[in-house]
Amino acid sequence: MCSYVINSPDHTFFDSFSIKQLKAALWLPIGNLVDKTTMAHDKNASPQFIGALTELVWEQIKDVAINTEAFAGYTFPLL
Repeated sequence: MCSYVINSPDHTFFDSFSIKQLKAALWLPIGNLVDKTTMAHDKNASPQFIGALTELVWEQIKDVAINTEAFAGYTFPLL
């Protein structure tokens, strides 16, 4: 049985297990990028920072998906 995460009545994305897997998949490349960048400046980033950045990227991906879906349903007027 799946428990779906629903952002609005007409937007069903993934079940909660899939969301955890997708966020975990985002964590690694974001963590690698942060580590590479911080090491170049002789600094260090905490796992909490990488987690917060991952959440930010996740929210932006959701916004792009919603906007893309809305744009795909838009009917352009005939010229």
